[in-house]
Amino acid sequence: MAKLHRTTFKTSRAAQYVEARALQAMMGQSRGHFADVVLKELMDNALDACETAGVPPDVGLEVARNDQEIRIAVTDNGPGIPPETVRGALDFDVFVSDKAAYRSPTRGALGSALKATVGIPYALGSLEPVVIEARMLRHEVRVWKDPAGELRAQCDETDIARVDGTRVEVRLPSRGQWGELTGWERAYALFNPHASIRIRPFGADVYQSNHGNSPGIEFKYFYRPTRDPSKRFKYLPSDPTSAHWYDEESFKRLIYSHIGHARSETDGGADLLLRDFVRQFKGLSATKKAKAVCAAFADIKTLSDFENAEPTEIAHLLDRMKRHSDAPSHTTLGYVGREHFERCFRRFYGGGLPLRIQEDQWSAPIRDALHLRVRHRRGGGAGRGVHGRELLSYLRRSLAGKALPRTGSESDSRGRGG
Repeated sequence: MAKLHRTTFKTSRAAQYVEARALQAMMGQSRGHFADVVLKELMDNALDACETAGVPPDVGLEVARNDQEIRIAVTDNGPGIPPETVRGALDFDVFVSDKAAYRSPTRGALGSALKATVGIPYALGSLEPVVIEARMLRHEVRVWKDPAGELRAQCDETDIARVDGTRVEVRLPSRGQWGELTGWERAYALFNPHASIRIRPFGADVYQSNHGNSPGIEFKYFYRPTRDPSKRFKYLPSDPTSAHWYDEESFKRLIYSHIGHARSETDGGADLLLRDFVRQFKGLSATKKAKAVCAAFADIKTLSDFENAEPTEIAHLLDRMKRHSDAPSHTTLGYVGREHFERCFRRFYGGGLPLRIQEDQWSAPIRDALHLRVRHRRGGGAGRGVHGRELLSYLRRSLAGKALPRTGSESDSRGRGG
């Protein structure tokens, strides 16, 4: 009898980016909220691109939904996503991020947002491409899984007229998507007083005559900034991170991410000198302070030296960096402002709505942090608190015309300014 000589096959784990269950675990959101994830990640990326480039953010959101399909497009006035970044996002075998290893009060640090955005349509059953327009190129990106479970990717590029900014359009099946897509633009306007947020429903002109010319779109609603975008008022992605935002585990991850990057054959950088690494942190950029920190590590000249050092040395370094720098105050995070909240809520709910905005001092361990209480009065008396992560959900529901949550005669929503 003939014997079967089995072949040992290797299957890439990259296919997780087009599998709904794996994406749920990766993003911490249920399949029914994938459309919300796409919208949020695109808005976050647009604002980050503008802020990092020092450009006053002007972000446009286009949304349409029917029984078959959801269409989402986000436009910004940033420098435009480079072609190599789009192509690099299709290498699903590597994790690429300039945020994931850092601890800082920036927007979501998913790190694989563009990869997930490209993979979500297929995970929900769509074969429509994700369209990215930037720097005079239109990228039509498709990903799918072949019968062997291998991830396939295709990117078709054509020349277009767009020079400035980026526009990303995603089409998803609407079945099973529970999120309220209306109201997101108001939520972003509420917590980004420096940004212009525009919204319009999709029209036939977008698809028939406006390819590569989306800057000419006329947006129906416009939320203007209430704060001068040229004046600094918040932490930016390009600002130094602080040693006080790290614990031992996250700090070790950052150091070894630098070591791995230096060792990479393709895009490797220099093995960072210890003093140069220390000077990257808030409050430690002065030569004198960096020397004081590094003085205790005579045998460590570069970060790769930690591989042969005692396991406790990284924790020791973090401790010295904290002792030689001050913990950032709440002013580092920025401040949204009473007037901005008041103006937004009056616009959202109508000028006749009675509002009471109360700012309170929080006790330790969140020293000097502020929280905002916005009371929607319905006659008087005490109300139920809507805290933390509930706030945006509360806003999306109420701003979309859904019933406001209420207990007794008053609703109370809290959120932290900054």
